[in-house]
Amino acid sequence: MTNERWAHDAGFTDVYGTCVVLPAELVEPGVVVNSFVPAPGRLDTGRWPDGVDERAERIVADLGAAGFRGRPEPAVMRWKYRKLVQNLANAADAACSPDDPDLAELARAARAEGERVISAAGIAIASRDEDAERRGDLQIAPVPGRTREGSSTRQSLRRGAGSVEVDHLNGEIVALGARHDVPTPVNAVLLATVTQMAAAGEPPGARRAADLLAAAAATTP
Repeated sequence: MTNERWAHDAGFTDVYGTCVVLPAELVEPGVVVNSFVPAPGRLDTGRWPDGVDERAERIVADLGAAGFRGRPEPAVMRWKYRKLVQNLANAADAACSPDDPDLAELARAARAEGERVISAAGIAIASRDEDAERRGDLQIAPVPGRTREGSSTRQSLRRGAGSVEVDHLNGEIVALGARHDVPTPVNAVLLATVTQMAAAGEPPGARRAADLLAAAAATTP
């Protein structure tokens, strides 16, 4: 959510947003594996904060010629906020093992907080049903010879990059929650945990979802 604001604050008068649905993995510099079929991704683009113009239409057309799906989107931020809520689970995916029995509950709790915060802030957001309809038949499929690593946050921990994207995902919800007096204990714990893991070079999957849920419950008034 910060990219467009940064560009605007930097003095750019024409700012565009794109809702990116593209489950790719950076294997090594110059090597990217994309798991989506039957198209490599969906990229809806519009002006920020809203609107569509000839340039947005041309961007979408060029991406379409390259094989991507997408459309000019006059309310692109509605879709970006839906993507934000979906991506709140990335931190849980990074912190915990895929077979953790409490991982699904942790992910649901993080997303539920996000929904409450966005509602309290009065922010327009695409519904889950709208999102499912727009994705249509796009789905993640196995790539021969590859085991999918997981979310982009998990990939960052695996590479030992030293930093991760949680500030812009869970951190966005924590900040919005503070401004609108909505508690966000689960996202706050995920933000702190994954940030610490990245700084310490801790591998993904080293934490237990039950412990993170307990830590969040302990901070709830």
